[in-house]
Amino acid sequence: MGPRAYFRSACACRNNALPLPSTFFVAPRNPCATKAAREDWIIAESILNSLAQLTVLVTDTIAVAAVLAGTLVALVQCLRWIVSRSRAMDVSPRHIWIGYARWLIAALTFQLGADIVETTIAPSYEDIGRLAAIALIRTFLNYFLEKDLREARET
Repeated sequence: MGPRAYFRSACACRNNALPLPSTFFVAPRNPCATKAAREDWIIAESILNSLAQLTVLVTDTIAVAAVLAGTLVALVQCLRWIVSRSRAMDVSPRHIWIGYARWLIAALTFQLGADIVETTIAPSYEDIGRLAAIALIRTFLNYFLEKDLREARET
């Protein structure tokens, strides 16, 4: 049962004395005591959801911007490397890839942060499970990308 369903069932109880579990970080002792307390709870939940959605949007936008910036930088460097006749530039294909990998790691980190914030507003356990799977995949991508980056630096 999700937090909202639990809140509704707690408010529907006969004597309105069923407290929320202690795992809720902002739950009042007895959310069903008065109509005003219920309204305050709903307003606080609405503000938290709006703030979390805005945070997810901003963080995802930063991640997309990082991928876009990294792609453009890598593309320009590749074109410069291809066009240069002597190929004696300071930038080799390996250095281009390392630079691009840094941008991708930054983007994955921001996306993982957005996923973590998004779990606070996920309405069901199915949504939380889906977000957890996505976060796990992104974490593995980030790990292996950093591992490849470390190996490329050492060689």
